[in-house]
Amino acid sequence: MRLLHTSDWHIGRKFHQLPLLEDQVAFGEWLSQVIRSESIDQVLIAGDLYDRAAPSGDAVEALNQIFTSITEAGAGIIAISGNHDSGERLNFGSTAMSAAGIHLCAERPQLSAMGSPINFEIPGHHPLQVLPLPYIDPYRVHDLNGATAQHSSVLTSVLALREPEIRSPERTIVMAHAFVTGGMATDSERELSVGGTSMVPAEIFRPFGYTALGHLHRPQTVGSENVVYSGSPLAYSFSEEHPKSVRIIEVDAGIASKELPIEVGRRVYTVKDTLGNLLSHPKWEYATSGFVRAQLTDPNLQLGAMEKLRQRFKHLLELEQVALSTQTAYSGAATRDMMRRSPGELLNGYLDDTFPELEQHDRSLILESFDNVARSAS
Repeated sequence: MRLLHTSDWHIGRKFHQLPLLEDQVAFGEWLSQVIRSESIDQVLIAGDLYDRAAPSGDAVEALNQIFTSITEAGAGIIAISGNHDSGERLNFGSTAMSAAGIHLCAERPQLSAMGSPINFEIPGHHPLQVLPLPYIDPYRVHDLNGATAQHSSVLTSVLALREPEIRSPERTIVMAHAFVTGGMATDSERELSVGGTSMVPAEIFRPFGYTALGHLHRPQTVGSENVVYSGSPLAYSFSEEHPKSVRIIEVDAGIASKELPIEVGRRVYTVKDTLGNLLSHPKWEYATSGFVRAQLTDPNLQLGAMEKLRQRFKHLLELEQVALSTQTAYSGAATRDMMRRSPGELLNGYLDDTFPELEQHDRSLILESFDNVARSAS
């Protein structure tokens, strides 16, 4: 049996106010091709299907389109809700859809209603179980079954409740949406601050054959090779320059997995250099097709830099003139010295510091204009 682990689709999310639905649907189309080429039986989505609890109509339609392409490609779906999702919305129709091979396992008011194993028979081998644990906010659960109001406690409690139903931990895949201790975060994840702590120890997943995690957007293993974050399929901040991937899980006598790089979606890049080099140097050519954050190292203010850079980097979204923003702040003595200087002297000092190569003719025009404004205001 072959499964595919993915997570954190965040359907409906924007990148610097740019809609990403087109790229997200393209990922779904690529996913359906992988299902066919890799003979995938089940797609595991470890939370954050949507970017917000009340998704837009376009986001709902995009997810519907992706789900349809997955099932038409011949795979079933097991999805858990994440901290961005609404458990109530994802629960709607879940019982009816499970009969069609789409299992939506979302947060419920009672711990005992979550984590019921899904069983698969594998000819010639022992059965496989998938244990879907949605993101659980302990302050939304009415019955904690004796657990403390912490994320690690409620997950441990659900696992304990399901223990009698687990036939063999090493033949069990657990799905969870959590921040596991030791994981590397990016700037994109919404902080999980529930019950005073958001961290979940990797040890609680150690007995199982594979743990399909969601929440962190960087593909990684945590604690052991079988506790895995697939990462998000697209970059959602400039901290996500790492390659994106899904995970193929092979189940026969044992459980093994491998990364599969994602071949769609726009990459993100941070380029740092002088304006002249960014405009012309061939070493930056690789970034011209991605979303770009430019950091200028010129010591002087570069007027019109955004418009100039967009001639080469069509998807430039951020610009920072870092050499200016990191200048040493004025000391108290320097401030008192400034207070003793005339406005004209202050302007001349500013021009010296910011435009050291300013032509004398241009300096004279600036000073003359300044004098005219000062006289008209007096």
